[in-house]
Amino acid sequence: MATKNLRTPSPLALNVIAKRKAKGLTRTQLAGLAGIQENTLGKLERGDILAPNLDTIASLARALGCTIDELRGTL
Repeated sequence: MATKNLRTPSPLALNVIAKRKAKGLTRTQLAGLAGIQENTLGKLERGDILAPNLDTIASLARALGCTIDELRGTL
């Protein structure tokens, strides 16, 4: 029997999801634009990656047209 992930996504993950959906992008599309693996993006959005690499965050911010601080929720 599969177990469900009980982690709560971080503010970063929730912001990535919200901004991705607001732009009408799939995970595949955003991963391609950001130059990261789709699997990595999925793990980040699910909360499986709690401390992503700063380069990954910067790539996502560029692809989503926002700042790192906006993604991290520190603005």
